[in-house]
Amino acid sequence: MTPARSLRRAVLVTPAGRRFSIRIWLMVRDWLGLAELNPSSSQDTNSVRELWNSNILGVGTRRKAIASIAMLVIWELWNERNARVFRNISTMSLIIFYKIKNETRNWTLTGAKHMSSIMQGE
Repeated sequence: MTPARSLRRAVLVTPAGRRFSIRIWLMVRDWLGLAELNPSSSQDTNSVRELWNSNILGVGTRRKAIASIAMLVIWELWNERNARVFRNISTMSLIIFYKIKNETRNWTLTGAKHMSSIMQGE
């Protein structure tokens, strides 16, 4: 099984996993004011690639920053999936959201100028 299918199956498809991942996506979207990130509109996607194509490719000038945020969210969801499957450990969605926030700030502090453009309210 490919990592993309595994992520979809473990995090996005199960009802509990889908609610969990959507909750995190919505927290990130609301925090940064990114209406472009709309996980609820991706209910019928069959892969992470389709999720990416439907939410990232058409977002215009902030595409690079939004793509970076999306990769970070996907990475944290993947890490959470692995923790649940292999170590039987689960983390609350709010904690994962704070990890994403902190990592985004770290990227900005280390020179990711494209990230600064979407974090102006910070």
